[in-house]
Amino acid sequence: MKCLPLSLLLFFLFNLLFCLPANAQSGIDSFEKDAIYWHLYHYYKNGELKRNGFMWKNLKKEMEVSPNAVIEFKKAERNRNLFLLSGLATSGLAIWFWNIDRQDKKKSNAVLYPLLGADVFTVYFGINTIKKTKKAVRIRNRDIKK
Repeated sequence: MKCLPLSLLLFFLFNLLFCLPANAQSGIDSFEKDAIYWHLYHYYKNGELKRNGFMWKNLKKEMEVSPNAVIEFKKAERNRNLFLLSGLATSGLAIWFWNIDRQDKKKSNAVLYPLLGADVFTVYFGINTIKKTKKAVRIRNRDIKK
């Protein structure tokens, strides 16, 4: 058991040294000219790293090339807004739950169950936001190729 942390460290170092490309920018050179490659907070276009912008302003401009991508991107924005609202509700309920008297079980349960429900909705809307944004980017890249 004592050698388990050592073996994990060696495994991590092996992956770090031998499994990563020597130049992290080497894959960017092969990107197509107008295609975008989206990650959560940024995207690549023409080999340049660009930020999504506040409330995805920059990404929204990129989507305007394809009308089908705009439709799907609006769905993603709607899900993102619901994600932010449900996250805010979850935070408010969590603060309220933290401040109430824990001895009173009725009050405690009256806040705990909506807190858990809001948390489930937050995760649901977050996952759907990512899925719909990826789909919008795929549609945009497909329409650019045509």
